Amino acid sequence: MERGVVSATCIAQHIETFRKQAAGDAKADFGEPCQNCPMNKECNFDWLSNMAPLLKDSMVKIRMVLPVQC
Repeated sequence: MERGVVSATCIAQHIETFRKQAAGDAKADFGEPCQNCPMNKECNFDWLSNMAPLLKDSMVKIRMVLPVQC
């Protein structure tokens, strides 16, 4: 599958899952989108690398760390 299609599908999968979680007042579960994804066997659950082609061209930057609070 073309890399751009994989990236777009991955982002859409995450957005749709988080939308459903928010609609049900559930806490965001970062694992749920991958559990139900038809591509999870090919991507090995590496969502950040899969989204990278689209994220690099966006104005949104995702960091998987939180700042230390004093």
